[in-house]
Amino acid sequence: SVSLLSAAAAGASLRDPELVPLRRKINTDIREATLEFLDKKGYKIVPGSQANMFMVDVKRPGKEFQQLMMKEKIAIGRTWTAMPTHVRVTVGTKEEMEKFQTAFVKCMDVPPGAANASLHSELYIPSELHRA
Repeated sequence: SVSLLSAAAAGASLRDPELVPLRRKINTDIREATLEFLDKKGYKIVPGSQANMFMVDVKRPGKEFQQLMMKEKIAIGRTWTAMPTHVRVTVGTKEEMEKFQTAFVKCMDVPPGAANASLHSELYIPSELHRA
């Protein structure tokens, strides 16, 4: 359900004929700048995105990469069984995508599989369960 206030705000924004095209252009410009950055760095994206998101191949299990990005305080989208090494990235503001780019390069520099070891080392294992 949608609240009355939300519906009124949505109606008002739709009555502004310049708002949707402006927001669409802003989103497109930020998405294209991010995709250009990734392409120049040699990362493989699924081409043709015209939405507020894109898919990128992280060359390792997507869930592992999600955990690495969360350590950098960047939340990225889910993964799919059919594309296990790809992650969905939602386009944010210019500032958010600049932070994404920095974190993405840092996380891609971590060798595949190495993240699992560092993530497990942060877990607390009670001494009575630890078997040497």
